[in-house]
Amino acid sequence: MKALALVLLAGCIGRDVTLGRVGPLSTADAGDDGAATACPSAAPRTNDPCAAPYGTYCLYPSASLECFCIVGSPPNLLWSCSTFTTCPTVEPLSGSTCAGFAIGLSCTYQAPSGNQRTTCGCATDQTWQCRLM
Repeated sequence: MKALALVLLAGCIGRDVTLGRVGPLSTADAGDDGAATACPSAAPRTNDPCAAPYGTYCLYPSASLECFCIVGSPPNLLWSCSTFTTCPTVEPLSGSTCAGFAIGLSCTYQAPSGNQRTTCGCATDQTWQCRLM
């Protein structure tokens, strides 16, 4: 699935790409980057018609789904959706790169003692942002 996302992103090089996020991970990550309004409130299915601008990227964390608005049979735009990468097996360091993971991906890790949990999210600047819960 990473390869599909890379191919789709490569097709957007040199074009305007709109990044959107639906269903923010937490209130701390709820800042709207302005593009979420282009994303349907419910996750579309692959080959559904796309009314958003070409290149729009929408993330649906609760469904583990990411969708791109791509060119179908010209001039029609279609959604291309796939499930995104699972969480790293080892808790990442806050501030380290999350390149290769979907922006908006949220991962929870339990401390060995079992008393604390850490949630790490892949932020729009492609770094892990982790916090104790």
